[in-house]
Amino acid sequence: MKYISKSSIISFGLLVCVLIPKLSLIPIPGFSQGIRYDDIFLLIGSIYICLQKKIYLKFFPGEKVFFIFFGIIFLYGIYSSYFYGIVSIIIAVRWLEYSIFFILLHYSSLSYKNIRNFIIFYIVVNFFVSILQLYGYVGGIYSHGYISDVQSRISGLTGGSWELPAIFSLFLVPIIADKYFYLYYKILVIILATIPVYLSGTRTGMIVYFMSVFLSVVIYYRLRILNLIMVGLLGILFVGQSRMEFVMRDNPELPYSMKLRIAFWTDKFIEMDYIDYIFGKGLGYSGIVLDGMFARTFMDFGVLGLVLYFIYYYRLFRSYKIIGVIAILYSVSLDFFSSSKIMFSLYLSMHYLSMIEKNCCGSLGIPKNRGSFIK
Repeated sequence: MKYISKSSIISFGLLVCVLIPKLSLIPIPGFSQGIRYDDIFLLIGSIYICLQKKIYLKFFPGEKVFFIFFGIIFLYGIYSSYFYGIVSIIIAVRWLEYSIFFILLHYSSLSYKNIRNFIIFYIVVNFFVSILQLYGYVGGIYSHGYISDVQSRISGLTGGSWELPAIFSLFLVPIIADKYFYLYYKILVIILATIPVYLSGTRTGMIVYFMSVFLSVVIYYRLRILNLIMVGLLGILFVGQSRMEFVMRDNPELPYSMKLRIAFWTDKFIEMDYIDYIFGKGLGYSGIVLDGMFARTFMDFGVLGLVLYFIYYYRLFRSYKIIGVIAILYSVSLDFFSSSKIMFSLYLSMHYLSMIEKNCCGSLGIPKNRGSFIK
């Protein structure tokens, strides 16, 4: 009988967390999102980590700053629970829970080739699911349940049309950076990822996806005319998407969805006073989910919270600058760090990049002998 190692089980569980749609196993009264399989896996994983004889600081995202950052969030969550109840504790636990995924990656047996193959598989599967959703054969699975008709805003296996381009944006960074992955395969993967992003109809998603591909090509390869042509064609494709028509108007204006966000932020902002600008109104004031990570941080934590976030995530992303740019752009209009699928994909991409750097490349995962992306 073949022996299955603990690291293999951890590897399988981590990939399942990314792949399987959001399915609630145990409902929580009053919340649309219940306890899911990934919550249970990460709980077991955290117990496994605590039982290890040696726990290395480098396994934690941000290392020393990790304990300061999440320690303050937890203390603030406990304090805020006096005003907003269990919501404050749930938010604090959820953000901490996602970081367990990053730690478990160091206990897994995943090689950078394993991760590369999984990312390709994930993109291919979502491509076919997206086509099926486009023609109405299947629906989408979200935190609040199954929606049969998602033809206008396809989401693949992710929890929403906005999550799909975010995950693909993160996954393409290490794919493009991996110099041992054949050129034409890279182009094929980009094409397969681009189609679902286009079909998702998410404005922010298309913009961030374009920036992800553009910056990856510029940073990891020499800037040549053929590279720019390829990226330029990608930009033209997205600008031609019906939901991007506001960009081509004579007098461009903010999309209606962004106006709604700003109106909601304004209503929340009016209720704040001067002391709230510094310390915020408490974790949970903006609710479970808010469309805008920067707005949420300011409302809940104030200016001091924004500084704390900047210090922690600057340290975390300083060696992964493109991923940092993706996080910043998405944080303007989306609750970026509150999405489990996005955070899992973010940590997996960072781990992939670090393994590329360690195994075959120079600083920041940039190939030592860089060539043209398109020869």
